[in-house]
Amino acid sequence: MKEKIIMAETIALLSGKGGSGKTSLALSIASLLSRLKIKVLLVDSDLSTNGATYFFESRLAQKNDAIDSFFSVFIERSEKTYSRIQADRISNTLSLNFVKINEYMDFMPSITKINSNSIVADERKSLKSDYIRCLFDLLRTQYDVIIFDCQAGYSSSLDIFLPYVDANLVVMETDAISSAAIRALYLKVGHLLNEKKVYQVFNKATKEEYEIYSKLFGGTVFTNIETILFDWSIRRAFAISQVPDMEITSAVYGEQVYNICKALFKDVSIQDRLDSFVDFIKLNRIREQEKNAKEELDKLLANRGNSFPKYFKLAITFLFVFLIVAMISIILDFFVGRTMQNLLFMIVMMTIIISIVYAIIASGMFERRKQTISINEARQEANR
Repeated sequence: MKEKIIMAETIALLSGKGGSGKTSLALSIASLLSRLKIKVLLVDSDLSTNGATYFFESRLAQKNDAIDSFFSVFIERSEKTYSRIQADRISNTLSLNFVKINEYMDFMPSITKINSNSIVADERKSLKSDYIRCLFDLLRTQYDVIIFDCQAGYSSSLDIFLPYVDANLVVMETDAISSAAIRALYLKVGHLLNEKKVYQVFNKATKEEYEIYSKLFGGTVFTNIETILFDWSIRRAFAISQVPDMEITSAVYGEQVYNICKALFKDVSIQDRLDSFVDFIKLNRIREQEKNAKEELDKLLANRGNSFPKYFKLAITFLFVFLIVAMISIILDFFVGRTMQNLLFMIVMMTIIISIVYAIIASGMFERRKQTISINEARQEANR
């Protein structure tokens, strides 16, 4: 039995603009931690797009009225909720109801019902710091890790909880607009970040961009800890509201999420559990390489089957033309009469045509030989 983490580590994922992949990354991190039996609470604090809440709409609809949301707990802050939290803190229990994703992962939606009151309430400036501190103290005793998926850019809700998180992860893309948006965000919330650990990841990088940005450690304003390659499976998962965990994404993406967790979470118990996952990460990479090698082998075999008929048909066509020319020449020679010079000329032409046909056939054999070598190499890679 692994040692219980005494006090939760709390992180917030920030971005200067929308579309950076921040929500998908937050979901992936939470999924990996829960897989390691680390009790995690994922909080959707995005009251604008409700990004993470989109993934769990079906579960939320089943018991909508019974769920406590980020809006109701952090923004609305009714006296009734405050009394519940104070009582829970004293008894070291949690009466707040969140969406249970699995045994080790809970989810706090941004909101359960969207209405005009939500927008008005978000603009209130009274933060009730004693209430928020009490709430954080309670949640830290109930979870090992708390993750806030924040709204892109600045929102007044950041002023509520950013002072209480342990570290911040800034997610940005590899373009000038993203860099400018991060600088603008820093001007607005920098005073809340200066005394915190702030890391950065470049997301959705192409292979060419990865070669450049993976070597950067300074980032734009913060320390870069990882560069994440673009993965189509993540976009597909987002489209069908599926959590982008290691089962449906690439092994490379899973390894990069693992590296981010290693850099973010400093608790010894969390580090130990992450270390125990190294062998699975390596095995996952090997399995993917084997799968890719087999797919390449299938393509080569399919091309091999298609290339021979192409050259064979071409050779038959030339041969057919040659036979027709030869027959016409013989007929003319028989009925009209030809000299020895013409006969020699016909023999030369026949030799040329036969050489062309032979060259075409030989070219086809050479191409098949190259494919055979490639197939053998692919088989060796798959068996490795």
